[in-house]
Amino acid sequence: MILNKKILSLILTINFISFISLNSFGLEQKDNSYLTVRFEGKVVNIKTEDVLASLVESEMGRTFPEEALKAQTIACHTFILRNIQKNQYLNFIYKKPSEKVKKAVEEVLDLVVLKNGEKNKLAFTPYCSCVADKTNDAIDIWGFESTSSVESKYDFLSPTYQKQCRYSLGEVKELFKNKWSLELENIEPEDIFKVLTKTKAGYNGKMSVGAYNKYFRKISNKETDITARLIREEVLTKLGSPKFEIFYDKDKQEFIFTSYGFGHGVGMSQFGAKFYNEKENWNYENILNHYYPNSEIKSLKDVEI
Repeated sequence: MILNKKILSLILTINFISFISLNSFGLEQKDNSYLTVRFEGKVVNIKTEDVLASLVESEMGRTFPEEALKAQTIACHTFILRNIQKNQYLNFIYKKPSEKVKKAVEEVLDLVVLKNGEKNKLAFTPYCSCVADKTNDAIDIWGFESTSSVESKYDFLSPTYQKQCRYSLGEVKELFKNKWSLELENIEPEDIFKVLTKTKAGYNGKMSVGAYNKYFRKISNKETDITARLIREEVLTKLGSPKFEIFYDKDKQEFIFTSYGFGHGVGMSQFGAKFYNEKENWNYENILNHYYPNSEIKSLKDVEI
């Protein structure tokens, strides 16, 4: 039997509400038992354990070791709370968590990461799939919130560490014209991409595309430096990370991009957490202290958020 999409959506929503219980929803976040998120287009409160278990299942899942799952839980919790303070809410999509994930979440449910020496101030805890040997300083990627660049020595073992993708010359010209209004018709293919700067971790930083090193970014309504991150996020979206090498095949008239790491490269490497646990027996505290230096792990009962 084929179900009408609206009926199917209603069934899924009812099943999800049954899982978290109707009492999970509210308009005001009165304590740390709930998190304010966007769900089904509305801003609601859902039990913290339900949000985190679903999110950790999506981000890592049952194949990751328990200590990595705990580190992910605390990083997610801290990140969400920090954004709630700015009235920015997670767009929550439910994924049923495994028993392993639920157990890991329950054991660290009340823990967050604070900036060391700054009472009650939540740390900035971004994360990504894996990094290219070192994590990026956030200021090199987003232009704000300086973080440390640290070694992540086992990431080369990750299945997401290296990715190759191809774009034809015609695709590249069309994408940059449509997305950024850059005209590349009279540029030799070998001269289209140039890396102008590198981040502290060795990722591509500022770049030029043809004769352009800036473009008009609609989302910010201003001229913006072209960077490898923005190229990946807005134009060449098959790239794995902002650290990539470029080869132009003249015979096939196509660009071959080889990227290293997966994601922006800032903060905790998820596969790094996995391998540090498996190879050096790091627990969640070791993992978080490594990827978020100059911070401390505290119970929400002991801080005022």
